[in-house]
Amino acid sequence: MTVAGIADAELARFNATITKFGKTLLPQQLVDFHQKVVLQVLSGVVEKTPVDTGRAKGGWQVTINFIDAGKPTDVKDRSGGATIAAGVAALANLTPFSVVYISNNVEYIIPLEEGHSTQAPNGMLALTLEEVRQQFVGVSP
Repeated sequence: MTVAGIADAELARFNATITKFGKTLLPQQLVDFHQKVVLQVLSGVVEKTPVDTGRAKGGWQVTINFIDAGKPTDVKDRSGGATIAAGVAALANLTPFSVVYISNNVEYIIPLEEGHSTQAPNGMLALTLEEVRQQFVGVSP
């Protein structure tokens, strides 16, 4: 299976679990929950992203209701702190029932996700999605 296939399958499982958990929340509770989950996923992928120049870490971005499919940024963030802070700032505009995208347009992000770095042999995204999803399995709101 390709990375895209693995990521799609993992994302589908993640979305199904989170959707089930969030169905009984009021709109503001849903926004708060959504922000916390997105921040947890963003933090997880940023922290797991291998570091050479910091460009891959700096490439993670959070958008609401659209996917940023443009050119990769040249932001270099070796610690990941600025990238996470930018994600938090983007989440300030979240409204109920919005769709949040976490993306990275750095041209070598897929090989990194496939484990082509000894710093992240198991990738970042699929691993993080499963870690966050496991928190909600069998839990009622």
